[in-house]
Amino acid sequence: MGRVRSDCATLAPLCNVNLTTTNNKTSLGGYLPFTAACIATAGRSMLMMGKYSLDLLPEYIRSRVVVNEASGCWEWTRALSNGYGTGQIDGVQVLIHRAAYKALVGQIPNGLCLDHLCRNRKCCNPEHLDPCSRGENTLRGNTITAANAAKTHCKMGHPLSGDNLSSYVGSRICLACRRNYMAERIKTRRDSVNARRRELRAIRNNKPYLNQ
Repeated sequence: MGRVRSDCATLAPLCNVNLTTTNNKTSLGGYLPFTAACIATAGRSMLMMGKYSLDLLPEYIRSRVVVNEASGCWEWTRALSNGYGTGQIDGVQVLIHRAAYKALVGQIPNGLCLDHLCRNRKCCNPEHLDPCSRGENTLRGNTITAANAAKTHCKMGHPLSGDNLSSYVGSRICLACRRNYMAERIKTRRDSVNARRRELRAIRNNKPYLNQ
């Protein structure tokens, strides 16, 4: 006998368990702890998947999800959009991982999106979803932006830090490469101007143009 767990009242009807409480003590009409009784009476599908129960999801979602035993992901088995599960709930097209999060956890904070910590876009397990800003979500993922943000040196080997680092419109700029680029551009422009001057001089002297 132990103290009443906060989820007992919710799970007991689903498990068909006779739950009674006396003096803050829990009786299950038998001698098994609550979770063991759940497993014995409701089977594997009623097992708590970490912090949240798959069986507390809306029927529309629960019946279309399979559990990946290796990763713990609740994988959507129907339509996908860019890898994310999609479906219609009450006639409205929704992203399944967002619908599952709202059903088991609550509203997603304004301005935040859900990042899949498991990197499995089909997953709708709330334990694998973390509310964060779009910028942070991008930097966490396997994206070009994230790869560039993780770089410590430019492609020429210059450090992207200290006095050699600048920024423009959210992009990091290697000042050494910038100086080299500007010097090469000035040289190219100067050579082009000098070549044109030689051409005009040759025309004035009625001599064939020699590019030298």
